Amino acid sequence: MLKLNEKFKITGEDEHNYTLYELRVIQPKDRTQEARMEWKCAGYFGKVSQAISCAINKHIKDMITEEDITCKELLERLAEIEREAEKIDVTYPPKIKPIKGINQKEKQTKQEEKAYE
Repeated sequence: MLKLNEKFKITGEDEHNYTLYELRVIQPKDRTQEARMEWKCAGYFGKVSQAISCAINKHIKDMITEEDITCKELLERLAEIEREAEKIDVTYPPKIKPIKGINQKEKQTKQEEKAYE
């Protein structure tokens, strides 16, 4: 689990499935109970950076509505956050190992040389 801030977290089910969760206020249907905070799914993604990008977009929308922020400040924060998000992607080694021997490019080059002869 990767907790981005107090409002967003990302969980990884496997190497290609990441879920973004957002902490939301849940209002009960009957008014006798109090509102509670609960983690709700905000989306499913194939890369960590995609989930982070979605969280950034949601966070920016919240910032614009809640804070008195200038356009320049917003762009500076956004640029900084995006630079950090690009560094996070997780890479996994390929599951299929390359075949030993002649690689495909060498084989193609030899066939082209024979064709010119």
